[in-house]
Amino acid sequence: MTNQDAIYIIKWNLLDRGGCDSFTSDEREALNKAIESLETKRKSGKWIPCDWKHLEHGFMESDVGGGLYCSSCRTVFRKDKMTYTSYCPACGSDNRTPTEAALDMADDSMMG
Repeated sequence: MTNQDAIYIIKWNLLDRGGCDSFTSDEREALNKAIESLETKRKSGKWIPCDWKHLEHGFMESDVGGGLYCSSCRTVFRKDKMTYTSYCPACGSDNRTPTEAALDMADDSMMG
């Protein structure tokens, strides 16, 4: 089960659909803390350049270096169709390099 699945189960099935009537305020607070901790934990991985293979007019074509492979979920994406590549669209893993992550954190601290 992924973090997103757990968040969905807790939020939708327990809290949003009225199933929370039997929860005490302490139990509800514990569920909300569980949701927060699941939302803050993010897998980390990296983008691995790879070939993009596709079927074109009945023939298998290969674009050398035309793909990006997520090391967390093993999904391949077409490089020229990816607009924002810091996070994997399939699993949500943080695929930034340590330098990119540090720069983003510095930008956030300066903004806020």
